[in-house]
Amino acid sequence: LNKNLPFEIELIPWYFHDNSHGKKKYDVETFVYAYSLKTNRHCKEYSDDNFIQEGIQTVDKLVSLSSLVTGSRVVWYGYSIVTNNSYLKYYRLTPDVREDFDKDYLSLIVNGIKSREFLSNSYNLLCDKPKIMEVLNVSLNYYLDGMDYKKPIDEQFILLFLALEKIKDIHGKNKKLTKIITNGKFSKICKDLKEVIQKSLSDNESKFMIEKLSELNRVSLKRVLENLFDHYDIDISDLYPIKADVYPFISIRNKLFHSRTEIDDIVLLKESVRLEYILSRIFLRMLGWSDLSMAPGEYNIWINELRKG
Repeated sequence: LNKNLPFEIELIPWYFHDNSHGKKKYDVETFVYAYSLKTNRHCKEYSDDNFIQEGIQTVDKLVSLSSLVTGSRVVWYGYSIVTNNSYLKYYRLTPDVREDFDKDYLSLIVNGIKSREFLSNSYNLLCDKPKIMEVLNVSLNYYLDGMDYKKPIDEQFILLFLALEKIKDIHGKNKKLTKIITNGKFSKICKDLKEVIQKSLSDNESKFMIEKLSELNRVSLKRVLENLFDHYDIDISDLYPIKADVYPFISIRNKLFHSRTEIDDIVLLKESVRLEYILSRIFLRMLGWSDLSMAPGEYNIWINELRKG
């Protein structure tokens, strides 16, 4: 890593064994990979607390990027810190991790030959632009859970859509795309609309209609996504044979959330795959990576099917 870090980092195989005889008894024994962080700084110059905090921030970035590249959640669940006069251990609960080790280079969203370059460049970008890490924190877990193919297909779709919606929300806020006109202008329009509604509808109908007025000033999901795609120079025309007025995954989301309409599993599956590709392209662009050839590449068995419709 090119950053001027206050410690050296090494990834090593680690035999882990620990047990507890307190209220919650456990006995854990496993082999894992461990990040080893070492510093030669004096404790007066660099306290244990600072070392732990910066170490966690560093490892958080690295495991998030590793999770993204492989499409499988990578987590850390504990650390130990050794100093001249102390030995401290800490463990935490972590989300379930799929033991999915049969991946090959073709399943990565970054060309395997360039994966080290990607991790290095992306890590440095996350250090320089911490807001990108905030986006990863709120969206990456949904993305990874949505690619758990053991889940029902409608659940996969919803999780992937939630990942996209989290990214969209942050982008919309940053680009001031949360409302169409100022609150002052909209209040005047609402006043006129309320009068028309109350004159034209019954009291009960008016009440329901007026409660929906606030939604009129919200920028549509489609417009925010278009701005997001333009911002990151993302083309999704290869995923759809025909350009639609509304992205199909938005229509499907609305049907799932707001109606009892049954959606064919094949349609859900195709839109889930499309969402997976769209998200991978957004993540890569967000991290400054220009090569989208693996998201998906021409080799992918799905790409020709998606182009058919």
